[in-house]
Amino acid sequence: MSLLSSSKLNILLIDSDEVIHLIWDKGRLNFHENYSVDQHGFDQFHVFLEGDSNTPFALVLDVIEEDFRNETVAHVTGADRQAMMQRKLAHIFRTTPYRTSRVVGRETTGRKDDHILLTGLTKPDVIEPWLSRVLNNQVPLLAITSAAYVMELFAKSLGFGQEAHLLMVNQEANSGLRQTYLQNGRVIFSRLTPTSVSEGDDFSELVLEQCDQTRKYLERIKQLPYETHLKVHVFTAEKFSDETSTERENLSYQYHVISDMPLSKRINLVDSAPGAIAYSMISALNKKGVPNVYAPAKARRFAFIKQAKSVMYTASALAVLGSVVAVGPTVLDATAKWEQEFEVTQRTEP
Repeated sequence: MSLLSSSKLNILLIDSDEVIHLIWDKGRLNFHENYSVDQHGFDQFHVFLEGDSNTPFALVLDVIEEDFRNETVAHVTGADRQAMMQRKLAHIFRTTPYRTSRVVGRETTGRKDDHILLTGLTKPDVIEPWLSRVLNNQVPLLAITSAAYVMELFAKSLGFGQEAHLLMVNQEANSGLRQTYLQNGRVIFSRLTPTSVSEGDDFSELVLEQCDQTRKYLERIKQLPYETHLKVHVFTAEKFSDETSTERENLSYQYHVISDMPLSKRINLVDSAPGAIAYSMISALNKKGVPNVYAPAKARRFAFIKQAKSVMYTASALAVLGSVVAVGPTVLDATAKWEQEFEVTQRTEP
């Protein structure tokens, strides 16, 4: 189910320390509120839900507790593939219902096995206090996704979908430095490093150091071939060196300032609001929307009910319109005959 572009949508960006409430309305993404992860924050959120239970929600998580597992399995299709994926998810992520899998590639030699990606939110406690309040108020939930999958959409919107090896880096004011590695436009791995940039710190050097660590890790787990040239795009609001591009040890860096990007005027950024994640959300909402990644069907039931009601209302309206169209000629014919009869009666009365 897709998070469709709508006139109004509530978005909760959840990290380990706080929750940022954004509202998508009339083509603009506006900051609404910061909620602390305690009873005071829960109460604030509950008050908001009591005032508006019709506008749907989407939850976006930017947390460390998201695990990425890459495996190679025998190539199967249809129900067999689905059953195999479910078994692996249940085994690896047995403690969380927020999990998903997909095929990200296939070997070109030998048995031509499938490369699959298994991901899950390993700490349900991060999301459940907010999700439970949304569902208790019967508010439609359209999607649960993560910053990694949002950055995948962002890469596609920027035309990076065909890059063989790409590292998307975004600095968020609250969570830290996120690095998302993609192959041919598909997420393979993502990690979040809690960082804080103080005045006088060299942000560029921090990025270079963290990206080098990520590259070495990807080489070690055999997701990135050794000595492969890796393109790195950095999205930030921080100050960095005067150079907007850098070459270093098989890494090509390109820096982008969020406030300078074309859609920046359509987002109300405040000090505590997200940067690249919010920007990429605008790009997605302007198009097909953000697909659901982690929300199980049970969590989306009120969205399904609302959608079913809309379909029923539309079908009823079309049925009434069809009936009017169908009986219209008969009514017009009867009216014409009545007018003729009245005219004859008027003429014959004298």
